[in-house]
Amino acid sequence: MVAAAVLWVMWLTFCFGTVIVGLVMLFIAPALLMAPLFVVGGLGLGLLAKGAEIYMNAQPKPTTPDYLDSAMEDRMQRRMEINTRLADLQSKSAVQADNK
Repeated sequence: MVAAAVLWVMWLTFCFGTVIVGLVMLFIAPALLMAPLFVVGGLGLGLLAKGAEIYMNAQPKPTTPDYLDSAMEDRMQRRMEINTRLADLQSKSAVQADNK
């Protein structure tokens, strides 16, 4: 029973002491209460600023239809060149087969 009373007094002391110390700090040293917020907030804002800088300096990816059309034209041109080379090789091999 005595232990329960001692624990109860300790708990009340802790609760009221925390409130009293908090109020004293609020009026005497409010910057100390805000220090953790400033440190964490400063780091967060720094990361946010760096991400915004990276985002703003990023080169946009061309996704316009003009870009897609020119890419298709390039592919078609390469295919035509490959088909022309293939036809030349086939005709040369046919001529060589006829000469044998």
